[in-house]
Amino acid sequence: MTKVVDGDTFDVEGFGRVRLADVDAPEMDTPAGKAAKFFAEAWLLGEIVHLDVDDLGVKDRYGRWVAVAYIEDPDTGSLVNFNRLLVSSGHAVVKDFRDNKFDPGDWGPALRR
Repeated sequence: MTKVVDGDTFDVEGFGRVRLADVDAPEMDTPAGKAAKFFAEAWLLGEIVHLDVDDLGVKDRYGRWVAVAYIEDPDTGSLVNFNRLLVSSGHAVVKDFRDNKFDPGDWGPALRR
């Protein structure tokens, strides 16, 4: 993971820009937006991020890959749904967009740090 754009968008070197599926973080011109970006940076920068990329629409209207991101739990080594973690932390809300294959109702529990 190379750069966090905002709470729900980031760049992956060699892959491109990724928009987290079915979550909506506040805009960057708000204090909550800055906090969401900081949260994402704390969890994602320098980490290996595993992506489940949407295979229905593939990219959104802005040319971003739509995906559920998974990061490794430092205690157990298991993969944790970062989309769910962002929501459970209060830095985003669920928006179940119907134009992708994902269903936020299927997301498991989130890791807390």
